[in-house]
Amino acid sequence: MVIVTTRIERIAQMMAPILPIHHMGFLSDDDSWSLFKGHVFGMGRVEEKTELESIGRKIVKKCGGVPLAIKALGSLMSIKSSKNDWESVEKSQIWDSPIGKDSILPALRLSYHHLSPHLRQCFAFCCVFPKDHKLEMDKLIQLWIANGFIPFKEPSELYDLGVDIFNKLVWRSFFQDVKEEYPGYITCKMHDLMHDLAQSIMRHECVAVEFVKDVKVEGRIFHMFFGMFSSPNISLNEDLYKVRSLRSCLGAFDGEASRPFFFKQKYLRVLDIKHMGPEVPRSINNLKHLRYLDMSKSAIKVLPKSTTCLLNLQTLKLDECRSLCELPKGMKHMKNLMHLGITNCDSLTRMPEGMGQLSCLQSLSFFIAGKEKGYQISELKVLNLRNKLTIKELDNVKNSEEAKSANLIGKQNLYSLSLVWQSDNESHVPDHVEDVLDGLQPHSNLKELAINNYHGSKIPTWIQDSILCDLVQISLYCWERCEHLPPLGKLPFLKVLDITDWHAVKYIGNEFHGDGVISFPSLKEFRLHNMRDLE
Repeated sequence: MVIVTTRIERIAQMMAPILPIHHMGFLSDDDSWSLFKGHVFGMGRVEEKTELESIGRKIVKKCGGVPLAIKALGSLMSIKSSKNDWESVEKSQIWDSPIGKDSILPALRLSYHHLSPHLRQCFAFCCVFPKDHKLEMDKLIQLWIANGFIPFKEPSELYDLGVDIFNKLVWRSFFQDVKEEYPGYITCKMHDLMHDLAQSIMRHECVAVEFVKDVKVEGRIFHMFFGMFSSPNISLNEDLYKVRSLRSCLGAFDGEASRPFFFKQKYLRVLDIKHMGPEVPRSINNLKHLRYLDMSKSAIKVLPKSTTCLLNLQTLKLDECRSLCELPKGMKHMKNLMHLGITNCDSLTRMPEGMGQLSCLQSLSFFIAGKEKGYQISELKVLNLRNKLTIKELDNVKNSEEAKSANLIGKQNLYSLSLVWQSDNESHVPDHVEDVLDGLQPHSNLKELAINNYHGSKIPTWIQDSILCDLVQISLYCWERCEHLPPLGKLPFLKVLDITDWHAVKYIGNEFHGDGVISFPSLKEFRLHNMRDLE
């Protein structure tokens, strides 16, 4: 069975020979009031708010039975408790504005009108993305920060304020279909009507480019999105070439014909130019105001030293640049850098010197521990890192004191941590390896833990004593000298457990379950793999 939904009558008529048309009705007055009431009062007793009900029913009637409008206004009215506030909304002149061709419902305009200025700006900017585009929370927050939409705070507070703005827009129904696709990766979408609302506000400032030759530029364009269909070989039309006011350029394509256009935008704050060739153009140094640069999935081998001249840069994304083997030496001078994305940059063999001097850095995909000063794990000490972190080459950490100098126990915003030793060290166990793992104890807020290629025979005390009681997922790979599994059954929230290559384990006994009455109360997935000597 196929169901096609549309708000456009003409499309329905095109399908009519194949599919019968069913016109959806609007909500009845009683159902509309019920929906509105739930958003305004929640589980509270409505009887105590009887003086507001008559006004509320008038407001609901003006929503015309459209659920999105009712939900948006319900969220708005839930923070207005006085009769005067309710009457002000009910008598607003916005209700009398014509709907017009853009089909913007007055209820949605009213909800937008009552947002604080920075919430309005963050929402309206999102129309730069095409309809039905999946929006990533972290990326949105980085773009809002780069464009200066979030009121100035200390750099360490900006991300949290961005999360608060995102949640408020979700709660007010400006965003919907919120999903945590995997831990830490949150996405949402905008309803078509909300997208129309944002577009009506920003129609002269934001453009989503589908077919570049058809683009008509009206006024000063500040934000532009190029869809995936934009081929590297197509050239821009005359109207676009005249634009010099861009602040954001998203989804840009790296074509010879278009490259001069992007690098002449001297006011640019955001440049998203994935899939680049092996060389970064020198002209990128002209973009002095750049705060967000995404060159992910590019064939870059070396990031040139001149990149460190972009002193305003806050976000640098190089994820899946699999040929990248070197980051510039002077990266420690990029004092405003908050996010460095180098996920799956497998050719990188060392970090730039002095990463600890990047005092604003909050997000770092991985860190390679070195032996020399300026490259050691102690560079992580003062960094207030959040989300996910992988630390590689732990063979280079000499002792417990050096391990503790990373201050993992103080990084309360990390939810995922991976600790990795070299995999080819089976014949030689690094000195003090057991003390090193003991010194790498993370904060108790941690949700995911992975430890790979640990060649000690002792389980660290912080795992043995189940100190990380919030853990949801554990992966322990290649602990070849440990003869007994840790007492993981004590962990109350553990859902996923993966144990691989524990070749010294012969028996799994009661010590694994812990001494509680109920073991593994939350476990959903348990994998034992390649346990060579398990009897």
